[in-house]
Amino acid sequence: MKIAKALKLKNRLAGELNRIKGLIERENSRLEKSFDSEKMENLCKSFYETKADLIQLKAKIQMKTAPIAEKLIAMAEAKDEMTFFQSLSTTDGEVEKSHYSGESKMLVYKAHYTQNDVDNKVIEIQAQIDALQDEIDEYNASTSILD
Repeated sequence: MKIAKALKLKNRLAGELNRIKGLIERENSRLEKSFDSEKMENLCKSFYETKADLIQLKAKIQMKTAPIAEKLIAMAEAKDEMTFFQSLSTTDGEVEKSHYSGESKMLVYKAHYTQNDVDNKVIEIQAQIDALQDEIDEYNASTSILD
């Protein structure tokens, strides 16, 4: 199984684990006449089996992606950097601000990064992310977790 397929399976197992958790939460405490001990035992068994499968799969993926760990970390950091720049205030110039008293006041702001600077930076970072993602996708599509 290639890493790309293993990642999809990991997401399915994580979803199944969450579904089972939801059922356990819902069924754990019920009126005595509608309590089904066997159902709960089966749900708990499924929970622990699915959890074990997920742990085993994640460990295999982790071991096989070690050679591209730097790329994975670089991509995560680039995404964080992009989020940072997108949230940056770029207010620059005169701005009228109203106070609680109803009075307005003109304030002058100066921004190191203008909106245009931020937009260009985001485009640059997105290009880095895309290039890293292409390299990671190629590795994941060609590397087996079973070797």
